[in-house]
Amino acid sequence: MRVLLADSDKVGTRLIKKTLVAAGFEVIVTDSSHEAENIVREGLCRLVLVDWNLDGPDSGLRFCQNVRQEELWGYVYLILLTERDDSAHRVRGLHEPGPGGSRAAHPGAREPRDRQAEGRSRLLRRRLL
Repeated sequence: MRVLLADSDKVGTRLIKKTLVAAGFEVIVTDSSHEAENIVREGLCRLVLVDWNLDGPDSGLRFCQNVRQEELWGYVYLILLTERDDSAHRVRGLHEPGPGGSRAAHPGAREPRDRQAEGRSRLLRRRLL
C-alpha cells in the first residue's frame, strides 16, 4: 500500500518514512501542500499523513479541508500530525477538516472536550458512511 507523507520536518520525515517502509508500505514524500493535493487528486495514495503546519501555519489542516471537499476517486484516509498538545487544537483537528471532522480518534483524548469532540465525530461518521 502506498502512503503519502507530507511534512516539512526533514528529520521527522526520515524517521516516519523508515518506520513505514519497515512495515511494508511504499512511501511518497513531499514538503508541499500543493504537491500533496496533486498526488491525492491523481489517486496515487489512499492514506495520507500530513503535518498540521506543512508549509505554513495551518496549511496541513487546510489540506485536509480541501481533500474532504473534493469529489475524489475514492475515500482518502487522513492522519493529521502535530506537535501541539493542547485540547483546543485536538478538538479543532477533529472538527475542521470537513464533514465528520478528521474521523480519527487520538490517544491523548483525556479532557471532557476531547471526548465530546470524538463522540460527535463518531456520530457524524456513522451518519455519513
